[in-house]
Formats: sequence, structure tokens, C-alpha cells
Amino acid sequence: MQRKRRAIGLLLACLLLMAGAGVWWQLGSPVLVSPQSATSAQMQQSTHDARPAPVVQTLDLGQSSQKRPIVASVHGRGKRHVLILGGIHGDELHTDAVAREFAASLLKEAAPEDLTVIVVPSINPDGVAASKRVNANGVDLNRNFPTANWNNKAQDARHFPGQQPGSEPETRIVMKLIERYSPELLISIHAPLNCVNWDGPADKISEAMSRANGYPLKKDIGYPTPGSLGAYAGIEKGIPTVTLELRVASADVLVRENLPALRVALQAISGIAAKSEAASR
Repeated sequence: MQRKRRAIGLLLACLLLMAGAGVWWQLGSPVLVSPQSATSAQMQQSTHDARPAPVVQTLDLGQSSQKRPIVASVHGRGKRHVLILGGIHGDELHTDAVAREFAASLLKEAAPEDLTVIVVPSINPDGVAASKRVNANGVDLNRNFPTANWNNKAQDARHFPGQQPGSEPETRIVMKLIERYSPELLISIHAPLNCVNWDGPADKISEAMSRANGYPLKKDIGYPTPGSLGAYAGIEKGIPTVTLELRVASADVLVRENLPALRVALQAISGIAAKSEAASR
């Protein structure tokens, strides 16, 4: 009896040590859960249903012109990468809200497991703080990318491309993200033109997003955009690049309309989704 009590006491001590180290048992296998991997509520849920919590990390990308932090959330561990950007233009209301809410939705319903989704809600936090299109240096970031068609002419101050391409820290952060992750899909959220526009081989994905949110498809936005992200990533690098132009509406409405469209885009790029669809035919 004494041996049995000692064995039980030893077992309880081991369990307490493992709990203190953050190890939770699921189906007999240890899973290390860190604060970056899940919230406490998600950890509790994972112990009940044995499903792995969505993997999320916070990535410090650098600082804006006025030293505001620019941060990404990185969801999943798949080998295929999707990059979603909001807030390139600070006066385009609710683009950052849609990006943030989509990132939050990935905590509840993870992306397909072959994907890693990188979400940057606000590339231009200085512009957002000032409710201005341009960054703190007066540069339109979506005219500042080093493209073959870049020039230093601007139709007005709101479209000033900078003294040279890639001159802005925010622009360089996006360029480094593209270099680091080599995304197979890039979605840039803008407003308020109410359409799905694309550059590069993104026509099929754009069609799927248009069906999901009801926005019209527009291959041509109607005016030249030298030095744009679409030209840099989509046309010159061949990355499927979608410019999601929100309409004029409240943040709640825009989130409701566009989270399904962003989710459809992930399914469209995922190899797992393609295999599942082929198997069901």
C-alpha cells in the first residue's frame, strides 16, 4: 500500500511539472503550447477535443518613417505562402480593420495546412494616424516601388512617388517580405473603388473572390499606376496579385462581405483544396 501511495505521489508530481512547463496531453502525445501558439481559451479547448490549436506568431517587421511599429501575424506552417496587406493608404478607411478581422478569424478556423498566411494590417501606420493617403514623408507608397514604369512625376501631392523608387522604409518592408516568403498569392486591400482588380496570373482567384463578395471584376482600374505594388509583384515578378478595393460601407459590413472572399482565396491557392475537389468529382 505504501509503495502504491509513493507511485501515485510521483505521478502527480510529474503531471504538475509538465503543466508548469506548458505541456498538455492529447491522445497520449505531448504538445507544447506557447503563448504565441494559442490563447488560454484555445489551449483549454484543445485539451477537450484533441485538435491542434492554430499556429500564430507575431513578427516585428520594422518601423515606419515616424518610428511606429509595423507588425505581421504569421498563421500556419505550410510551405506555400500567402501575403495579405492592409493600410497602404492611410485614408482608405477600414482596410486595416478587414485585415485584422481576417487574421483573428484564422485563430478560429485555421488556414489550409499547406499554407502559411502572413497578414500585415497596416503598412502605413503614420498615414492611418493622420488619416492621409501618403506616409509621413508625403510619399504615396503605392507609387514608390522600383518598377520599370516608375517615374518621379505626380498628378498631385497625394500621388507623389518619392524622389527615388524604394525610398520609403514602409516600401522596403514590403519588398523584404516578398523576398523572404516568395508568396504564391499577394492580396492588397484598398478602398473605395468597389471592385476586385488583379495583376499577374490572378484572374481565377479574382473571379472566385468576386463571386464571394459580389464586387465587380476589373482588370483595368482606369488610370495608370506607375510604381505600384501590382506592377512590382504581379507584372514584373509574376506573383498572383489581387487588389481588393472595398466599397463605401461600415467596417462591420465590409468585414462580413470580405472575410468569405479572403477565405475563398486561400482555398483557391491551396493544393489540399484542389486535391479534395478533384477527389469529389
